[in-house]
Amino acid sequence: MVPRSWRPGAGILAALAVLLTACGGGATPAATGSAASTPATTATAASGGGGTTAIVGEYEEPDTLNPIGGPLMFFAQEVQEVLFRNLFVLNPDGSLAPDLAAEVPSATNGGISADGLTYDVHLRSGAKWTDGNPVSSQDVYMTYQLETNPSVKVASNLGWNDVASFTIVSPTEFKIILKKPDQPFLATVFTQTQPGIVPAAAFKGMSADQVNSSTFGHNPTITDGPYKFVSWQPGPSRRSRRSSSRSSPATTPC
Repeated sequence: MVPRSWRPGAGILAALAVLLTACGGGATPAATGSAASTPATTATAASGGGGTTAIVGEYEEPDTLNPIGGPLMFFAQEVQEVLFRNLFVLNPDGSLAPDLAAEVPSATNGGISADGLTYDVHLRSGAKWTDGNPVSSQDVYMTYQLETNPSVKVASNLGWNDVASFTIVSPTEFKIILKKPDQPFLATVFTQTQPGIVPAAAFKGMSADQVNSSTFGHNPTITDGPYKFVSWQPGPSRRSRRSSSRSSPATTPC
């Protein structure tokens, strides 16, 4: 899987029109196009208020844009990756780099205990959700609760089920104790190739059934990625797809 930072436009699907805008300001769509069969999709990079445009064509519509929602679909994951961040980025050489985390825990910096069971993770300051609230340990804890709830339909709980306990130390620090040593735990659970961190505010107080049926999957109004969600226009059914035309979504840098 290519790191998110290499794929600024991946993720707006051709089977539907999903309008995303680069974060950092009040961007508006700059252009609208149409296609007779499989429409192209457009997104603009969010670096420094400008950037290049990537056009991506897809042919299936996702079930959900909830980053932990299942079943896991590649078409949904491409969109989720530009809406939701995770704690680390997986580099091409297999090493980790911080994203929402302040640093990569290790035995050297004290972030991983000598027995390999305890992980002490610090979040970086300045990371915010689109509602203005900071990304905090409570959000990671909510993600953990949903991922390990057997009644919640998740894309994957690989790695999460190895967690024995989760303790919030502060808004920017939490500790995880594993049931047994798991060397690739951080990469398995907290890289951008896996489901991202969900905003606790979006699921606070919900039952498992409410989470599964939440409108958040089709209207993720609180995100923390380089793009924010604007709208979703479902594509036509396969039967009517040949004779219909659809607009291509467009985004502009903020």
